[in-house]
Amino acid sequence: MNNIRLALAGLLLPLSALAASGDAPVSVDYRCLTESSAQSIRLEWRVFSDPNSNWSGGYVRYKGSSRVITIVPVKNEVGDKPEGRPWEYITTWAEIVDGRIAGQYVVTTQGANVYGFGYKNLRSGKQYSFSQDLGSDDGRKCSW
Repeated sequence: MNNIRLALAGLLLPLSALAASGDAPVSVDYRCLTESSAQSIRLEWRVFSDPNSNWSGGYVRYKGSSRVITIVPVKNEVGDKPEGRPWEYITTWAEIVDGRIAGQYVVTTQGANVYGFGYKNLRSGKQYSFSQDLGSDDGRKCSW
């Protein structure tokens, strides 16, 4: 329980300071995702961004767990820009568990669409691919 409080405090304290000091509000983006092959793993990916300071952070929560896992961006890349389409962005996020980097998420977006979402557990080396699960999105959170 203390880990959840610490993770949330680590996210919310900077957010409250940034929200109070800036012109534009902190944005929140979340996605409901399902593991592509077996569809037995589901997660909610939630990212907070402050355009005034160029700060972002977030968390993932797996179905059936009340624990949130902190994620922080470590690499941003700009991909292709097909004619008439928005730029493609590839962001690598470090997963922080018990103060250590435990895994990484690589998320490919173009406009509002998620085109790729992969996870690699750095300890076991296992990799997973996820797809957006629009049917689980209730407009505020993932409903499983």
